[in-house]
Amino acid sequence: MEIEKSKTPKEPMILSSRKKWFWVWVMITFFNPLIGLVCSIAVYREELYKKEGRVLIASAIIWMFIIFLASSWLSQHGYIYQKGYLPQSIMLPIVK
Repeated sequence: MEIEKSKTPKEPMILSSRKKWFWVWVMITFFNPLIGLVCSIAVYREELYKKEGRVLIASAIIWMFIIFLASSWLSQHGYIYQKGYLPQSIMLPIVK
């Protein structure tokens, strides 16, 4: 009885549903833009997914820029914690 050697496929990887994976990548980008950018670059490098990769890369960069602007605006107006700054109402008194 002869054991067959496993052959590596020469064909490119084909995912079952392009739309399903595209929306998974969009959600990854939405929740974490930096990881989304890394995944987008990986998608872009696949021959069949160049168009989706470009869209994802652009959306990741735009989303990072929006988050940066929103967080800086919120920290300037005191809505989120700013490093080295605590409002007087939160500071505890010094007890000796």
